[in-house]
Amino acid sequence: VFYHRLAATTREEKLKELDELPPLKDIPFQEAPGDWQAPFVPEVGGVWARWPKLMDLFPWQHSGVEFKRTWPIGPTKQVLEERWAMLLEAPPEEKPRLFREERDRKVSREYRGIWSPARLPSLESLTSGEPPEAIVRYGYRSFDRAWAIADGRVCSYPRPPLWQTWSERQVYLTSLLTVPLGRGPALVATVYVPDRHHFRGSFGGKDVIPLFRDREGLEPNLTRGLLKLLEEAYGFPVSPDGFAAYVYALLAYPAYTERFAEELRVPGPRVPLTKDPSLFREGVELGAHLLWLHTYGERYAEGRSWPPKGRARWAKPPSAYPEGHSYDPEKRILLVGDGEVEDVAPEVYGFEVSGFFPVKSWLGFRQKNRRGRKSSPLDGIVPSKWTPDLGRELLELLWVLEKTLEIYPEQEELLQKVLEGPLFTADELPTPTPEQREPPGGEEGEPQEAKAVGEEEGGNGAKRVAQPTLLSLREASGDGVYGNQP
Repeated sequence: VFYHRLAATTREEKLKELDELPPLKDIPFQEAPGDWQAPFVPEVGGVWARWPKLMDLFPWQHSGVEFKRTWPIGPTKQVLEERWAMLLEAPPEEKPRLFREERDRKVSREYRGIWSPARLPSLESLTSGEPPEAIVRYGYRSFDRAWAIADGRVCSYPRPPLWQTWSERQVYLTSLLTVPLGRGPALVATVYVPDRHHFRGSFGGKDVIPLFRDREGLEPNLTRGLLKLLEEAYGFPVSPDGFAAYVYALLAYPAYTERFAEELRVPGPRVPLTKDPSLFREGVELGAHLLWLHTYGERYAEGRSWPPKGRARWAKPPSAYPEGHSYDPEKRILLVGDGEVEDVAPEVYGFEVSGFFPVKSWLGFRQKNRRGRKSSPLDGIVPSKWTPDLGRELLELLWVLEKTLEIYPEQEELLQKVLEGPLFTADELPTPTPEQREPPGGEEGEPQEAKAVGEEEGGNGAKRVAQPTLLSLREASGDGVYGNQP
């Protein structure tokens, strides 16, 4: 494979440059790797090529959950309960259309549960009032905590290993590992099982990196021997959480993708891993603060108090569920329906993750005619009103982005100091084995095999496993959301 990169950036400029190319024999092609699964771009050399790959430090990467229908994901738990009820109460001939059947999921078949390996009764056999397996918080998009019906009958690719390792210890990092990154951070984090397109709303592949391979948090998803090597080099213990925080401090930052834009044309971030114990400690501390922010206080909370109140505040709440939103950068006012949020900085509203804009996406998902594709009339069931919980969560999103932007200068200083100091090379670190790259428990059930109604192992005798309790008491209270916060 031979590669030549056009210097132009816009479509028109590229077409013009193509028209003016010399004969093929005179084009300065570069040879790309010949491996079957290698990207069609030349390998990058220099110092960058000697750093360890993110995927070699965290050897298990997984695809996020893929429902193949949009209605099981929603802005509130109540909305999903209403959608589920409408599906169960629909006439039999309407259920396939409402459900949005496709090859891997049909209302007439039985499927294994997400919370239990036993098969669940078919959707068409359920009567009104029977509940789904669970309705849980869901890592829908970067910085967006939505809700999802976690039920093996409605999700075509549930990714069992992600649910099986979900716990109060788990943190999921997401990125773009198979296509080039754009502007913005190279990593984001969530404590909830993430969607396939969590990072930027599209182009999702095997981009989810769980911190642990087990629910108890005893088996880190780190190459064996790595932590021991670092402990010997630094002279103090290194925990899985601490190592993840160090990596996050360096990669969850736009200057990383800007500085290494040329190198990142070959997909897959690399990590400048310092040999300086004091710089490593500094990275752990800074990354822990960021991860506390980006997980909405659910992780790395030691010594910190949630929420981290920022400048944005409600001037008045929406009187109804909004039709849409708009933003005035000069007045710094975010209009949500007829509601107003004051002092929203342009940098917050325009915060970017590889072409994805979290604030715009969050609001677009929470309006009457929500943005994006729809799979069923069930998508038309939305909240009847704007609630205090929605108002609080919007403020928390804005505050998290405010505080993230405030930390950027510290990240810039840290990255510069790390790059100026001694770094580990990939060949100085342990190499992951093929076994470590495999998910715990294998890929059973992706997609889950279906059995027609009446075949063996049917019935509703599945014993459900209690899901982890990840929601704090503040999730249940909307008090104080619309006051004039300092």
